[in-house]
Amino acid sequence: MPKPRNFLLILLLLFSLFFFTSSISYTLAADTTAPTIHEVFFNCSTAVPDDVVLISVNATDESSITLVSAFVCNPLGHYVFLDSLNFNSSTGYYEANFTVGQYWLSGDYYIGIVVAMDNIGNVRRDYHPGDFTSPIITISGTDIDSTPPELHSLVFDRADATAYETVLILANITDEESGVKGADARLVNPQDNTMMYVSLFLNVTSGFYVGTFEVNPYWIAGDYTIGYFVCMDNANNGLSGFPIDLFPKTHLNIYGTTGDGKPPTLNSIYFTSLYVHTEGSVKAYANVTDNLSGINYVYALLQDPQYSRTSNNPMFYDDLEGLFYQEFSVTEDMAEGIYFFEWIYLTDNANNVVTLEMNQDFISPLIAVIHPSSDLDMDGLPDDWENQNNLDSSNDQDGIEDNDQDGLVNNEEYLYNSDPWNNDTDGDGLEDGEEINLYNTDPTNLDTDGDGVSDGEEVEEGTDPLNENDYPANPPPEPTEPDEGSLVFIVIPLMLTFLGSVSIYKRKRNK
Repeated sequence: MPKPRNFLLILLLLFSLFFFTSSISYTLAADTTAPTIHEVFFNCSTAVPDDVVLISVNATDESSITLVSAFVCNPLGHYVFLDSLNFNSSTGYYEANFTVGQYWLSGDYYIGIVVAMDNIGNVRRDYHPGDFTSPIITISGTDIDSTPPELHSLVFDRADATAYETVLILANITDEESGVKGADARLVNPQDNTMMYVSLFLNVTSGFYVGTFEVNPYWIAGDYTIGYFVCMDNANNGLSGFPIDLFPKTHLNIYGTTGDGKPPTLNSIYFTSLYVHTEGSVKAYANVTDNLSGINYVYALLQDPQYSRTSNNPMFYDDLEGLFYQEFSVTEDMAEGIYFFEWIYLTDNANNVVTLEMNQDFISPLIAVIHPSSDLDMDGLPDDWENQNNLDSSNDQDGIEDNDQDGLVNNEEYLYNSDPWNNDTDGDGLEDGEEINLYNTDPTNLDTDGDGVSDGEEVEEGTDPLNENDYPANPPPEPTEPDEGSLVFIVIPLMLTFLGSVSIYKRKRNK
């Protein structure tokens, strides 16, 4: 049996260790660092008109890079080229080409800005010459034009119009050097919403640049104007601006229409399967409705685990189903993992537009893309995941089993990263199936909206577990971590207790 003094010392150490470790918070490491740009270069040092020049950027990141853009500047510092660069797996660089224009300024061109963003949303903007030294390419042999086009007038061809009438936009534009390349006018309605962009082309007979549009019978009635105008010459000199600043405001009174000022509504979207293997295909269906004018376009952006924007395609109407659909084919070069819709773009026949963002405006369905070599029993569950979760990687039926009876089969547990053997993965009092199918909450996060109240308690109290501003009137206090001061108040009494015990023990021993 340990001596009293040793026993008290051990007790003190155990208490101190307990309170010390309880004061430490453990967090998962996150990527908070923007991509690093190591090198920027052209593939040549000189060029003449019509030469194709390659830009290369060497950029890296802790996670994965989703966007790299470069701005090429002329000797005056004006941008002549701006584009996204694509990753070349052969060279390991992000690359893009541009063609030297016939009317560009002669002299030294350089890369003024490089922008890189990773899949977490961290952005790096490096500027020449402060952040990096740009390579120089000397362009010669051009027919110099540094003056933008000149706009003399911009008007509608009439003062009033009604449904189905064709209206002209007339622009008097000149450029005495390289010539006008093209022009666009933005038509806005009385609510200042953009209805369409109208491209203008040269009418040789009149000498005006002319654009046409037809009055939509579902547009709201009232005063329509040109909200913005832009034109370019063949040397890429641009002229753009708003009414008043660039041109007198012109007006068109539209009357006799049936106003539809409301964009379409997305009611639901889903995949026809929980998973798809390489060389297979799957359909996604969307229920979209419009209150008056009818649906015009439905676009959906399917995103992969690396956020490389896998597919941005229109959805087509299925007469039999009464739904819009997209069909996706899976190829060998597609990454394995969980795919989802990042945003959905809807327009109706009255040109009302809405862009819906995942988790803000809709809950995206999920689908697993799996290579057959990773799923030997072809049940839609990667073998590694099955082994890690005590499932049978040789049983082709366990994907549709619900081991923990929470309302999610194992294929769904994989999609949502929940525990196939625990019916309440996050311990918030709601079963995983309830969270997905009833409340749209996260089964792996006990407080989906981050308001300090668990999802289960919010459901019980009748507040919204997806709205951080809607929580019970008296939420539980947020847990606090012991600070250094609180540790002092814990340890000092223990020390005094220990010293007092030692003193008493010595007195008894000396008697």
